[in-house]
Amino acid sequence: MRKTPISNSENYNTLKKGEATLTNEELETRVKVLYNVEDFPVLLQWKSMISGDYALGIEPSLTRFDDFKMRTLAPGEKRQYKIKYAFGG
Repeated sequence: MRKTPISNSENYNTLKKGEATLTNEELETRVKVLYNVEDFPVLLQWKSMISGDYALGIEPSLTRFDDFKMRTLAPGEKRQYKIKYAFGG
């Protein structure tokens, strides 16, 4: 098990409107996040680089943390959102 993050030269990240792809060629793995930009106009990235630990989060969002805007639903109203994750090598 790797104890430290691998160098940036081994990780490739791409971003398109409505899609984010993270690739690690050393581990021969890839994850793609697909979402509707009308539903999720913001894509957030967060990471933890605590010693001995490395985590990366990519999440479509309704709003940025510094500009929070709440969406509300009327009583009985429903709304459905879809996010697709694709994993591969």
